[in-house]
Amino acid sequence: MKSKLNKIGAWQVVNGEKQLKEEDKRDEKVEYYRLDQVASNKLVEHLDSNHLGYVSQSLLQTESSSGYSIWRLLKHKYAGNDHISKDLALDKFLELQYIDSMANFIAEAQAINHRLVTAKVGLDNQVKTSMVLRKLPTLDVQTIL
Repeated sequence: MKSKLNKIGAWQVVNGEKQLKEEDKRDEKVEYYRLDQVASNKLVEHLDSNHLGYVSQSLLQTESSSGYSIWRLLKHKYAGNDHISKDLALDKFLELQYIDSMANFIAEAQAINHRLVTAKVGLDNQVKTSMVLRKLPTLDVQTIL
């Protein structure tokens, strides 16, 4: 991906080497934003549906069209071998609640499980399944079992 972004001249924008300054001329600012947008399109073009969902859930709408923001988010996600990312992923898992529908609950549980796995939180699948089932309303659990 680095070589593709470098080829279109957007790598320095995406990785933060090139940043806007107040004294930059209008043309330079326009070019910066153009490269950031082109980089965003290139990155999104190569994301699978899980990562697209992750980006759209994690970033504000304005940030999700920024190559710099998308790159930083994904870099942070996959550099997630630190205690903070593990703690955040575990917090999300423990805060999981059944709110309105089974489909929404399952989608949220899958997204949170993905965060646990990528943050390398050492929870056994059987333990995770048991904890998720306990968060369902009693009638829904009985129909599943």
